[in-house]
Amino acid sequence: MAPMEKVCLGSRAVLWMSELPLLSHSLTYVVHHILSISSLAVVLAQGLPLRPLYLIYAGLITELCSDTTAIMKFHGWNHTNSTLFASVASINAIAMLLLRALPAVVFIPFYLLPTWSNPTLAYMAAVAFYVGWLLWLAFKQLVTLGHVRFVLARPAQIWFCESVRISIFSVFFGLAVVLAQTTTAITYCWGRNAPIGTPESRDIAIIGLGAVVAGFSGAQLANGWILAVAEKKSEGTGTKPTEAVMAQAPRQVSARPDSKIGLAEASDQSSEYASFNGRMNAGTNGSKRQITIWSCLSGISVQGGVLFSAFWVLLSHKFTIFVDTSLLLASMGLSLPLGEAVGRVGCYFGGCCGSISNKDGRRLHPALQILCASLNFLVFLCLVAALVEGSVNVRTAGVMAVLANAATRLVINPLRSDARGRTQAITNSLAFLQLLISMSLFFKLEFEAGKDAWACVALVTRLTGATFFSIWFARQAWVKVVPQLLTIWRDMTMRWPWLSQPVSFVYAFSSCVIALTFMNDTMALTGVGEVKGTGFSHAGEFLTGPWFLFCALVSGTMPVLLMSTW
Repeated sequence: MAPMEKVCLGSRAVLWMSELPLLSHSLTYVVHHILSISSLAVVLAQGLPLRPLYLIYAGLITELCSDTTAIMKFHGWNHTNSTLFASVASINAIAMLLLRALPAVVFIPFYLLPTWSNPTLAYMAAVAFYVGWLLWLAFKQLVTLGHVRFVLARPAQIWFCESVRISIFSVFFGLAVVLAQTTTAITYCWGRNAPIGTPESRDIAIIGLGAVVAGFSGAQLANGWILAVAEKKSEGTGTKPTEAVMAQAPRQVSARPDSKIGLAEASDQSSEYASFNGRMNAGTNGSKRQITIWSCLSGISVQGGVLFSAFWVLLSHKFTIFVDTSLLLASMGLSLPLGEAVGRVGCYFGGCCGSISNKDGRRLHPALQILCASLNFLVFLCLVAALVEGSVNVRTAGVMAVLANAATRLVINPLRSDARGRTQAITNSLAFLQLLISMSLFFKLEFEAGKDAWACVALVTRLTGATFFSIWFARQAWVKVVPQLLTIWRDMTMRWPWLSQPVSFVYAFSSCVIALTFMNDTMALTGVGEVKGTGFSHAGEFLTGPWFLFCALVSGTMPVLLMSTW
């Protein structure tokens, strides 16, 4: 290291250690400083890249604002009696997001993605945890200042200045889209195993943006079809589905700052329920008019979006000559379970769907969306592991991911219903169609690989049967075992309250990261280390390019703009 680097790291370590006695009033900050010193020691001991640390440490200039607010608070100033304090605290919160969290997110594809090993994986996990910590700190400060309020209801929302309401569902949906696009890009580069030129990068970005727009259109059209079928079935009952929506939709929350709302209840029965046709609603205070282009409670057909996105990619080869369409489709298929895993967490907060109810209206199987998310994420991890080990290629992994996603829907849907109280009979038809298409494609891939037709049929049958059995077993375990485990967990937290404190999770996470750092490099042993400089390095170059960054930014913000109240 150069002398300036030694001064930078040494002064930071000395400063952190000297501050520890002064932070004895806050266990959280003590843990934060200990982990910061430990992370520096691990990076130096393992010889990991130091430039990311310099980037993160440079962002610590924001501590000028935080120290200023601490001094002002010591002298009795706060956001209620001092405009200057409120301004400095607001600048501090925004600076933490722009100067500390954002650079930490950006450097991962630059420095860590091209080189895969256990230490770099631990490095990325630690940085991700650091970003989460910063987001939490900034959010707490903005909440204290009254700029932001988190309304924990269904649908859960983040209110900005009591006027703009960002749906948590839309945030998770946007995150799911970005993660799916990122996974698709990495998988495509892995299968391509060649540098991605500017024309190809541009075409991939065009296809990605078009797939998002087509997916939204397909989701809306499919949901409209479901509504039309429901209207037809309800003609003889005298109750329109739209009336059932208003009666069964989760109640909106009031604008009272002191309202404390759980996920199972709301404080206000007045409905501010905007459908996706852009109907204007009166604001909470009656003086403003707000609009929700597409309320999450109006429903969204993920399968309709997937089908339209796939059709768009198939049609795109007519004007994007630099892209391997079949490889891109397979890469999209592999990213489907990951996107749905994240999106289902948003569904849990959105209230658009849940489990079936009994006669009293109580959900029989709580947190069924979390089960769907867990199963899809497990499918994604298993297929990525098989892809890394060389057991399957990209095209086979993509088809298997689509098949497993369809099987998950068919097994879980009998336990599900949406916000209108309808079961998932119609979506089962789309899932069955998805299953047939994926089985046909898997048969085609195996037959083209030189296997006998009957052998291919047997292989497809075994794969489908094993997938259905595994998902059915997981469903039964969730229904029978999880409630008992939750009861045991409640008893444990009552006996040992520290288990439910966030700092316990910090300890557990830090222990795992440190253990992973000093473990044998299993990634290199399984073959990932052999592809350094090929597929993953090309992915890093592509992900940091302007075309992908623009595509990810637009795609991630589109759901937030469409599904939030303005």
